[in-house]
Amino acid sequence: MYDETEESLNSSERNTRNADKYKRFNYSFVCPSCMSQGLTTECPHMRFRVPAWQSEDRISLTDWMLRYSKQDRDVETLGVISGGNGGVFPRLLLTQFYSLPRVEARLCSMPIREIFVAVDPCTGKHSRDATDSSHFAIVTFYRDPVDGHDVLLGLESFPAQSVIHWTPRLRAHLLKIRERPEFSRATFVMAIENMIGTDASQIAIVARDTVSPCCVMEEDMWRDGLPTTGVVKRAMRSITLAALTANSVRIENALVTTYEDGASAIFDMLKLQLAAYKELKIGGRLPSDPAKFVLTGKSAGMVDDMCVMFQFGLHAMREFYRLPQYAEWRK
Repeated sequence: MYDETEESLNSSERNTRNADKYKRFNYSFVCPSCMSQGLTTECPHMRFRVPAWQSEDRISLTDWMLRYSKQDRDVETLGVISGGNGGVFPRLLLTQFYSLPRVEARLCSMPIREIFVAVDPCTGKHSRDATDSSHFAIVTFYRDPVDGHDVLLGLESFPAQSVIHWTPRLRAHLLKIRERPEFSRATFVMAIENMIGTDASQIAIVARDTVSPCCVMEEDMWRDGLPTTGVVKRAMRSITLAALTANSVRIENALVTTYEDGASAIFDMLKLQLAAYKELKIGGRLPSDPAKFVLTGKSAGMVDDMCVMFQFGLHAMREFYRLPQYAEWRK
């Protein structure tokens, strides 16, 4: 029942009147000694009582651990629900990668043994929104035999609807690498994406006919190339993030490319693709269907083939040095 007398009392009078009805506790984050000195926000004696979400020390530690991703920091400290559509590679991490000193293979004191060539075949599709468009992309790496860095060596990206379009560019890219004295004895390791609608064996034949020795990585002994399933793409992302965080990926000073506008222009294309690569949350056809998370950079008229091959190449290098079936090529 509504009590006009109770409502008319101010808060102080109401507390006094109800003192005998409730048991009250005074919970403070400042001890009496610091309170008497006016240190109401700097008490070191009661710091253990401060909740994690209010502790400046813990918030600072969380900010430092998640310094490369504002989205992850907001999820951890503010409870923001992630929509699953943020950039996969944090901007600060990419900026750090681009600012690292470039390396020169010609100055290496030890011979470079393997050149890794990641190839994304083109399906021949092209659409305005680029949701199903693709380019024929080539991203090449080598491993520095002195310090173990994985070095980005070359880039290619171009539309190609048939074998007659991509064969000359692939041959030219491989030969430009082979012509450099520091790579004259290296083994070419072909990591070709094997997917529906393309034939990795055609690319393998061209590669073997162009350079030798040439190792073609394969899913099994009956099929050239490697698959890029959802599980593989997530592994590629993790490997790339770890490599970028550890500063174990570098850039060759003299990038190899046949792109008509030069190495700087095609490297800028790779930078755009890395920045645009996202994990998108896609709802099911029915409300009861679980949402799916897709890694892609194909939006707003942009392709993502070099970005995917950048990750694929790093993934393939680790598989090559790890798996026993490539031990003979590693001798």
